Amino acid sequence: RWLDPNKPIRKQLKRGSPYSLNFRVKFFVSDPNKLQEEYTRYQYFLQIKQDILTGRLPCPSNTAALLASFAVQSELGDYDQSENLSGYLSDYSFIPNQPQDFEKEIAKLHQQHMIRVTMKL
Repeated sequence: RWLDPNKPIRKQLKRGSPYSLNFRVKFFVSDPNKLQEEYTRYQYFLQIKQDILTGRLPCPSNTAALLASFAVQSELGDYDQSENLSGYLSDYSFIPNQPQDFEKEIAKLHQQHMIRVTMKL
């Protein structure tokens, strides 16, 4: 159930506690790059990640692997063979009932993502 932003929260909650509130996106944007605030983009990313993981947002396996590889890139940075040993993704879950070969696909895609930083002197 969505909260009405014009009413106090306490008047919208049923009696009793504890309360559990979730921050969620009500409408998806077609281009997340148009979200101006970095924190808003991050919250948007977290919700999509959770929705894919729980199966609420259906996603083809190849698309899920690509999205997961970008998530890994953002959390771990560039792939480093000396740091990212076999099984380095075993603690992560990206899709419901994730098969083990899915991790291998993510790792393969992660290796292809490199952040190229050039500095002007």
